[in-house]
Amino acid sequence: MNEGVCIYEIVYNKKGYPVDYLIIDCNPAYESIIGLKKDEITGKKASEIYGTGEPPYLSTYAKVAETGEQIYFETYFPPLGKYFKISAISPEKGKFVTIFNDNTDYKNLKDEFQRTINEFNYLFNNMEDALFVGDLEGNILDVNETAVKRLGYTKQEILSMHVKDIDGLYNENGVKAKLLNLPENGKQRFESVHVTNNGNKIPVEINSTLIRYRGKTAVLSVARDITERKNAEILIQRKMQEQRALLSSIPAYVYLKDNELNYLTANDAFCKGIGLSVENIKGKNDFDLFPENEAEKFRSDDASVIESGKPVYNFEEAYTTSKGEKKWALTSKVPYFDVEGNVIGIVGSSLDITERKRIYEKLEKSEYEKRVILDSTSEIVVYHDLEGKILWCNKAATKLTGLNGSDLIGQYCYNLLYNRSEICDNCPINEIVKTGKHYQETVNFTNRILNVKKDPVRNTSGDIIGIISVANDITEKVKTEEKLQEYAEELEKINRELEHRAREQTRDIINAERTRELELHHRIKNNLQVISSLLNLQSEKFTDEEVKDAFIDTQNRVVSMSLVHNKLYQTSGLENVNSKDYVEDIVNHLAGLYGSSNITINIDVQDIYLGIDALIPFGMLINELLSNSLKHAYFGDEQGEVYVGLYQNEEGICKLIVADDGKGFSKDIDIEEPDTLGLQLVNSLVDQINGELEVDTINGTKFVIEFNC
Repeated sequence: MNEGVCIYEIVYNKKGYPVDYLIIDCNPAYESIIGLKKDEITGKKASEIYGTGEPPYLSTYAKVAETGEQIYFETYFPPLGKYFKISAISPEKGKFVTIFNDNTDYKNLKDEFQRTINEFNYLFNNMEDALFVGDLEGNILDVNETAVKRLGYTKQEILSMHVKDIDGLYNENGVKAKLLNLPENGKQRFESVHVTNNGNKIPVEINSTLIRYRGKTAVLSVARDITERKNAEILIQRKMQEQRALLSSIPAYVYLKDNELNYLTANDAFCKGIGLSVENIKGKNDFDLFPENEAEKFRSDDASVIESGKPVYNFEEAYTTSKGEKKWALTSKVPYFDVEGNVIGIVGSSLDITERKRIYEKLEKSEYEKRVILDSTSEIVVYHDLEGKILWCNKAATKLTGLNGSDLIGQYCYNLLYNRSEICDNCPINEIVKTGKHYQETVNFTNRILNVKKDPVRNTSGDIIGIISVANDITEKVKTEEKLQEYAEELEKINRELEHRAREQTRDIINAERTRELELHHRIKNNLQVISSLLNLQSEKFTDEEVKDAFIDTQNRVVSMSLVHNKLYQTSGLENVNSKDYVEDIVNHLAGLYGSSNITINIDVQDIYLGIDALIPFGMLINELLSNSLKHAYFGDEQGEVYVGLYQNEEGICKLIVADDGKGFSKDIDIEEPDTLGLQLVNSLVDQINGELEVDTINGTKFVIEFNC
């Protein structure tokens, strides 16, 4: 037999109680299963053989031997570490036979199978993804705990449902068709929306496959919640749209190239400049877009950035637009890398600086003209930094000192004037930097007496960056004044007393701030008039009409500002000036300057009071526009009419109109981007008062400027 068989006899004590059992006989299967030889165990007690102290299962076997009742049981026998299926029978009273199988492998396999089932059930119910088992008709047969928690139904409720009861796109997005096609395809992967018990919608990614479930073909669907992924996709899409909007709003050219230097994408400004759409830029290279010599230069620069892996910032380069225009750009090129740190392309940005280059050229020309003017004056002009070091001077300065310009540049004023090695304790530079005000002093230099005027020089941010000094030789004047000093002392004493009394009385009736501000406007007016006179004198030295006109235009602009400060000086309140009087003064000045008897000027100006911040650009606007009409609108002695109007509407918006019925503007002039300084100044002044400019060139020229009064 394959089963182990062993015959035993019960051993009783004196009182007739079973205490052990002897082994009578066994078969070869017993020897193989138990691992003991027959001749080693025959006639021996079970307690001795198995080493358990008490014979195994004694009470059970004794009952079988005494009653003859057959018993079947399964057990685990620790001494052997095995599981057994045992059947015990009694052939005669006092004896019993065991027939048994080694069930260890089966028991271990069963335990392993149960453990696998338990692990599967644990994984099934604790997966982050919801699992659904359904039949081919869409009825739900089983779900895991994740599905129950996510949908908000009980498991029994879900098992009574159809797929369409929980899938919000079952009939709308082809979900039904995908599930019905499973028998043909075996697998399906798609996105859908699950609807929970409370109506919430959860985006899911579903992987469905055919399985065998309880002997039948079924569908296992794994539904992954992709809410975060969908939100991320929406966020990424929004970020991409924001980046695209940002790049589209940037006036600079921004572009992206791969490591083969082919364009991947670019912003709207770049595509507009080269005459291509954003969709058509991909795959193009510089030779497709620019002249060969420019393309070679661009590719060489790009290759250097890719090879070095280092960015290059803010270098100037020339390029040609799709319309053939030559322009300049300030360019930066930066490598970009993959996740492993390899250079896979470059990002470039180029800002159009053509207008800036043109301005620089004009500034260079203006600098030359300034030097010619300042070198021709007898006044000594010196520009130095905030520590007194001379940065520039005119020829009059070199003549006075006997040094040439290169020797003067870099000298310090305290060393040149006072032979000191460090800045003076009471240096006027410190006072000017502190107060920002004009400073004037008299100094002695090489037996000459100089009247020196110093003013701060500011940058566009209003910070003081230097000092300009203008000196006049007043030696003879001082000598004359010294001769008159003796006669004037007594008078001076009287004057001082009178001035003292006058100041005391004035202090009681006039606000001190008013006095200081009036004095400031008076000084500014006087200085502007001096500048105007200087410009007038200098203009007479030139024979070139264009240069003369430029000086006269500049003089008129200075006069318009001088009139503002004169009005402020004369008015009873410093805050505002009546624009009507001011406009009439400017018109009278320009009419007298250009002698336009053939031209009638009509003034229609309301009594509108403007502050100084608006008044100066407002006056210069009238100066530029009216000068333009008087000089250019009419041929020779041609009769004409010019209109200057200013009025304010109920909303507080002022409208300035300067119009003529002359020949009108040339069609070649671009009002928004003019080449002439006058029109450029007009646009700048309109911006200063936050105004809007309209130009009508029908039946002459009409400028209309609206601004907040």
